[in-house]
Amino acid sequence: MIAAQAFRSTLPDENEAFDAVLKGYLVDMLKTILEDPDGEVRRQALSTFNQATHTKPEIILGHLSQLLPYVMNETVVKPELIREVMMGPFKHIIDDGLEVRKVCGVLDEAIYND
Repeated sequence: MIAAQAFRSTLPDENEAFDAVLKGYLVDMLKTILEDPDGEVRRQALSTFNQATHTKPEIILGHLSQLLPYVMNETVVKPELIREVMMGPFKHIIDDGLEVRKVCGVLDEAIYND
């Protein structure tokens, strides 16, 4: 998770040498962390993907066919992430996948508006 956050923080850099290196690795790195079984890591990966679409669209946009299936997979409501919690006499439903789906929505908007 920290690696995804650290990687995201390097994306705004305007360095042609860095961009040349990044071009060879960015998509594969994103695919690897988007496949992680930990939902929080995937949320950070989607956030990194979103940052990349804003700062490095020339690298990302050509590879959307490889990356969008991961995004679409995360938009599905997963029953195993929904739990019911008692709060006094009331039942409260908590969806642990909601934050990931929100990031997917922001990412979809960024992709389709660019």
